[in-house]
Amino acid sequence: MGGSRSVPIRLPNDTVIHVEVTSLEQSDDADVTFGDIKDALHIDSVKGAIEGIGQMVTGAVKSLAPDKASAECAIEVGLESGQLTALWVKGTGNANLKITLEWGHASQTS
Repeated sequence: MGGSRSVPIRLPNDTVIHVEVTSLEQSDDADVTFGDIKDALHIDSVKGAIEGIGQMVTGAVKSLAPDKASAECAIEVGLESGQLTALWVKGTGNANLKITLEWGHASQTS
């Protein structure tokens, strides 16, 4: 992969933030890969990836019906051909997706 650089990203509410983005294109010169980014890039493709992962986890959790659930996943933002893309990467604890499910046990009376 190429280098990384801070680029302006436009959120759905039109707020612009700067995100460190990794270039996915092979290049000896990272500036050539990033090009001249003057306007903020839209984060729609990254939003779609997060929504898709969330729907996948929600479907599994609903079928298991735990009392409590939590999920963590690490997403890196990449830039390829001038478009943002989401990369599902290793996160804390060397897990791509960490899901915790808890079920309570009813008190038994004697």
